[in-house]
Amino acid sequence: MTNAATKFETMLADLKAILASHFRGLDADAKEEAVAEAVAAAWENFLHLVADGREEEISVHTLAYYAAKAVRSGRHVGSESAANDVLHASVARRAEFGVVSLGEEITASRKVTPADEAAFRIDFRTWTRRLTVRQQEIARRLLAGYTTSQVARLMGVTAAAISLTRRKLERSWNEFQGSGA
Repeated sequence: MTNAATKFETMLADLKAILASHFRGLDADAKEEAVAEAVAAAWENFLHLVADGREEEISVHTLAYYAAKAVRSGRHVGSESAANDVLHASVARRAEFGVVSLGEEITASRKVTPADEAAFRIDFRTWTRRLTVRQQEIARRLLAGYTTSQVARLMGVTAAAISLTRRKLERSWNEFQGSGA
């Protein structure tokens, strides 16, 4: 481990605690994600300061402040801006494509042929375009493995509302597929 990495590692516990305070208004999952993103931003900033010979100026509080500010403004480590990020919604709309999680069920099954998976991806994308933005968000989170109560909390609605939407989504998918079940 390099000297810079060792110094950063000694600051890591304090950095995470300060960042957790910066993101205290978020739910647990969002807070964990924001802290992880901010730690990466802090590491990147730390390396730039070390490379510029400004290692003596480094403060854990200052690193945390600027890292939290970067995360809140939507800047991510490894990307220049959201304008070129294929996972960003505006890019997906502009390019008319998107990244869709299919869940482990479809990719883990050995019975699914590549042709079936390709057809599913095309159908799924076409079907989701018919949904409202809110329905798309609920479907995305449910497919990602969030529980009904987690999705409800994130969306600011009741678990019953998410259950109802889940049933509507299932009916809509079945109608789209022509099964009407």
